[in-house]
Amino acid sequence: MAITSFPFDSTSSYEAQWTLMARLWREDGPCYGLLNVWEVYGDSSGMQVKVKSGIAWIKGHYVSNSAEVIKSIAASDPTNPRIDRVILRLSWTSNTITLEVLTGTPAGSPSAPALTQSEGTTWEISLAQVYVGAGVSTITAGNVTDERNITYPYKRVSAQMLLFGASGVLSTTDGASTPTKVEMATNKQNLFYPSFPTALKKYIEWDFVMPDDYNGGTITAEFFWTANSASTNSVVWGIQARAYADNDAIDGTWGTAIEVTDANGSAAYTDRKSAATAAITIANSPLAGKSVRFRAYRLGSGSDNLAVAALLKLVRINYTRIG
Repeated sequence: MAITSFPFDSTSSYEAQWTLMARLWREDGPCYGLLNVWEVYGDSSGMQVKVKSGIAWIKGHYVSNSAEVIKSIAASDPTNPRIDRVILRLSWTSNTITLEVLTGTPAGSPSAPALTQSEGTTWEISLAQVYVGAGVSTITAGNVTDERNITYPYKRVSAQMLLFGASGVLSTTDGASTPTKVEMATNKQNLFYPSFPTALKKYIEWDFVMPDDYNGGTITAEFFWTANSASTNSVVWGIQARAYADNDAIDGTWGTAIEVTDANGSAAYTDRKSAATAAITIANSPLAGKSVRFRAYRLGSGSDNLAVAALLKLVRINYTRIG
């Protein structure tokens, strides 16, 4: 067995050794809290986006941008939209990290261009997607979707909080049904959960203050539920959220809803747990200690084909701590 140690001032230092060591310090991505974290935005000033200052880490290599940069977006296609990507590109061949735009392919249903991630040659990470509509002459704020993986100076630790179904507020418009009390026949366990009927989209809401260790990033959600059915058909659950600062108007736009599909068990009243959703962005700049309103729903159509009511036990919110 060979033991290797470095760096020492009595030996030469090599790029491979330093970057191997440096990969343990941070994940790839813009560094939290340093400058403006490479935020990409459009401001309707033409076929361009702007990238704010920041520091980032890629495969043990460091890159810093001290001032806002403007990146041109190629002319739009007259017929079909496309999706571009704003990226950071590490090139081991040229010994550089550069800020680039990957231009997508116009299509009726366009997809973002793939990232090149070839160890030792080229490694790209995405900062944002840019939707370029057919025939447009400017890029708006709404055309840019954040894709940064923001990294933190401490180990990223996951934590959870629980939104109990019976404690939620049933929405006045298209709200779920009043919690139903059900007792199991043999061992007398009692359930008291709001009911979401089949074939209808119904909502429930909660107010919550984000924990003091919440890092302000995206979250995911898992749904715990049951149904009085032996069908293995599925329920589609969705969730969205909005943050509120002191004196904010409550009637604000929700964040984008994210959905997850979960199949029922093969017997009545089995305890169901969905997979975690994809990343959920809370609207209106969430922070630790800030009030957040969550709204969950059962979709009730399409691949949501369980033909009975679903009872929602709780939603587990997964977030990342500051450190």
